[in-house]
Amino acid sequence: MSRASQLAFLQKLHKELLRSGKTYRNNIANRREHTFKFSINSLVTQTKKELKVRKVAIDDKDIQALAQDMLVPLRQQADKLKRLNRPYRLVSNQYSIKVVLYTDINPKTDKGYDIFYRLRTLYREELDKYAIGLLNIAKESKQTINKVHVGTYGANRGKLIYTDTEITKGSDLFEGGHEKEAGVFETRIRDVVQATADEFIDDQLSASDLQANLDALGVDLTISRSDADDSHTISIESKTNNRLDGLSSAEKRKKLLDELYAAINMIGFIQDIKGSDSVSVVKRKKTSKKVMEPLKKVARRNKRIKVFEEDNKIKKSSKGASLSILPKVLKDRKDLSHKVKKPVSTSRASKSLTSAPLFMIAELNRQLPAVIENNMVLPGLQSVTGRFASSVRVTDIAMTAKGFPSIGYTYMKDPYQTFELGYKQGSTERDPRKLIERSIREIAAEFMVGRFYTRRI
Repeated sequence: MSRASQLAFLQKLHKELLRSGKTYRNNIANRREHTFKFSINSLVTQTKKELKVRKVAIDDKDIQALAQDMLVPLRQQADKLKRLNRPYRLVSNQYSIKVVLYTDINPKTDKGYDIFYRLRTLYREELDKYAIGLLNIAKESKQTINKVHVGTYGANRGKLIYTDTEITKGSDLFEGGHEKEAGVFETRIRDVVQATADEFIDDQLSASDLQANLDALGVDLTISRSDADDSHTISIESKTNNRLDGLSSAEKRKKLLDELYAAINMIGFIQDIKGSDSVSVVKRKKTSKKVMEPLKKVARRNKRIKVFEEDNKIKKSSKGASLSILPKVLKDRKDLSHKVKKPVSTSRASKSLTSAPLFMIAELNRQLPAVIENNMVLPGLQSVTGRFASSVRVTDIAMTAKGFPSIGYTYMKDPYQTFELGYKQGSTERDPRKLIERSIREIAAEFMVGRFYTRRI
């Protein structure tokens, strides 16, 4: 995969993720196989979480009794699937129930049925009764259960907004939540990555090479679903917690989009991008090899003649490691920081920067946003939106003429370059380079790195 192809891959991935996830949810995710899991203990736990948010106290035994009353009606609702002639599987006991509803095509539209909606109708009526039961018990002790909203915009984002309006149905307290790390958001990331790769890669791409390149570019795909399963599992969850999880997913998506945008703008500056040679490089290497072969034969006969040549081995797209395993491979990157706990001797410190540049670039890019954010205090630049800190990226690590590492970095120059000395609002205190270089040295100190230089690209 050439550098140009990798740039196209990143651009396409960025474009796809900019699109709303609503279409993916409605047309793809909701029509896949779904499993609905219900257990008395789980519902009691989720109820206690939601009531705590609403500052309502109900005895555990009363909650348990109401939850127990849902089991038989849920089984009866599941049995109705037989009359609808839908492919399904039902497993239940005295404490829990599991319904698997398989993908099924609607003959009238030639499209799959909305499986998520069908499972939601299975428990919706009983959940309404359960919620009203909780409200009645609360009223017996002169309490009430009012609606609570989670702010999604501006200063209210992530904050709980309390109202004076009583709940009227189950969806005022609960929602169908997906299993952690296997929800619609994580699955969409995996599907988009795979589909984008399929479009740009003819041969199978080495997962380890692409992983190293994404590391160097500061693109983190560990939020992607790590298995190859297309099905979803849902259960009844606290509405407030589910909404807060949704905001967290939105923030992760924004972070990934920012990383992809930065990677697109700096891929040309990274020196250690792995992949196949471009067409022009392949031609040059073939020509060089053709010219050098006769000279090498002469040199073998005459020891006084020495021939020096570049590496003319042509890099081809790696085969044997399918991109389909990439999310699983990348998931292991979560533990990268634990692999560098061994002390590095001072004599070898500077060498470690250039002997493992991809790792150091990835580690610096992983830590820089948080470290810069922490260092943004008066009289220097202050963080308002977090945009500046997230825009900083290390682009390469080269060697100076005297053998010292030189770390190249870039940041969003419009509008922040104005604070560099020599520009309109230039200031020794607010110069972005001063903040960035201080932060880079803080991180490098963790690895006992010796003398090195920094430079703004």
